[in-house]
Amino acid sequence: MKPILDQRYIKNLIVTESGNEHDLKLYNKPASVIDNLRSIEYFRENDIAVDIGFINFNPYSTFDNLRKNIDFLEKTKFASVLYYIVERCGITEFSAIYFKLKDDGLLIEEDNLGCYSYHYLNEDIGKLSNYLYYKYHENENSKEYFYAKKIGSIIREEFKIIKYLKRSFGKNSEVIKQIIIDNENRAWGYLEKINYSNAQCFRELLDMTEKGFCLTDAERITEKYLNLEYIKGISGLLEKNRLGLYMRLKKEGVPPDLYFSLI
Repeated sequence: MKPILDQRYIKNLIVTESGNEHDLKLYNKPASVIDNLRSIEYFRENDIAVDIGFINFNPYSTFDNLRKNIDFLEKTKFASVLYYIVERCGITEFSAIYFKLKDDGLLIEEDNLGCYSYHYLNEDIGKLSNYLYYKYHENENSKEYFYAKKIGSIIREEFKIIKYLKRSFGKNSEVIKQIIIDNENRAWGYLEKINYSNAQCFRELLDMTEKGFCLTDAERITEKYLNLEYIKGISGLLEKNRLGLYMRLKKEGVPPDLYFSLI
């Protein structure tokens, strides 16, 4: 069944969860990788902003499946959001995967350890997962975390506004329509750069980890691709582009209060 296209402020969440069939089965997801790719493509073709749910790491992760995941994220441009790359599976007590972990001896059954209390079947993958999760998600004092999160908000939030503006105001004026399209194209251009660099970084981390995880090598690889200067620079370009859009629209008679109330 095709989704209904509302003309209001729409964002669609596609719970893809994985870019490989093995993990989709592990999570009991009925949709296939192809189904998820087609859904994302459909919504974008109809100017509806798309967000996804995605779990890159789980206790049974393999290097092959992780490489398929990063291929999926890069193809859909979601590799630009570091959160999707570092996200790991949370275990709900008494869920199917909870009992599987328990049967396989991977569950850590201690009080107050939270939903990530498990061992990885591959210990080196577990080390990589823990390293990335802390560096780019859990350590909120990190400047890299701050700017990576800011970049993520563009594809997860800003495109909702752009799509709404295009549908609601782009039809009224060719000038306004072109302003919005130019802004969207620039935003995608910036995001495609970091989409590529994030994907390449993760692939190099996987190649390194497959030989045995090394913290020194992990730091060297992330510094090469995801150093603070680079992340901060991309964040600044996106922010400048966003503010420029609001200013140009205001000049054409579309002030922010006409659309900010929808956030």
